Amino acid sequence: MIDDAVGTTVDDPAHRDAAIERLAAACSGELEHGRTVSLLAGRIFDQLAAPRELMAGDKLLLECAARLQDVGYVINYDQHHKHSYHLIRNSRLPGIRAHDLELIANVARYHRGAHPKRKHENLARLSLEDQSRVQRMAAILRLAGGLDRSRSQQVRDVQVRSEHDRVFIDVVADQEPLVDIWGAERRTDLFEKVFDLPVTIQWAGGHDAVASDNGKPARPRRKRRGGEATVGEADSGEG
Repeated sequence: MIDDAVGTTVDDPAHRDAAIERLAAACSGELEHGRTVSLLAGRIFDQLAAPRELMAGDKLLLECAARLQDVGYVINYDQHHKHSYHLIRNSRLPGIRAHDLELIANVARYHRGAHPKRKHENLARLSLEDQSRVQRMAAILRLAGGLDRSRSQQVRDVQVRSEHDRVFIDVVADQEPLVDIWGAERRTDLFEKVFDLPVTIQWAGGHDAVASDNGKPARPRRKRRGGEATVGEADSGEG
């Protein structure tokens, strides 16, 4: 089945994206979710790469893992992250070296469930450097996956910034994505452990609310309505 989905061309990078799409469609039925998570994971990676010294080549591996994270559904929903590992590892995706495919499979393996542990057989066969790479990519993937918890693709972008020894993730969506922010907040533990920084996730409004006059992401302003705090317009900077 995997051979039919991926195709017979093994070594041509030009066929990589098409093969990933076919494999995801055949095994998970979660194409739009995978695409959205891949986009958000790439955006988080880009904005963390410079200060966190992430390896530039890992972005492609992370995005591939995001698009394929749920292929284990074809076997069973329970423990599907473990099934995803085995399917990806044995998929022979075109244009991806065997070693990189092993890394992609491991990152997908840890998009949910237990944190990466060196006692896990799939992780133990990697070098210590590669184990750290998998941890960093999986930490980002978990956050990105949580940001489409509703499977609605409501979150269209993120702005990531570091201030006062904390990472802020400003979520861009036309309406406040409560379910998706909740989903991401439940997945911050690995990120905070790997990068040694606490994370705050908040709604930034739509695209017009993302940038303030100084080019930095605008923060939502809390305003009182009927005695309860709600998210309103972007902070004007007063006070």
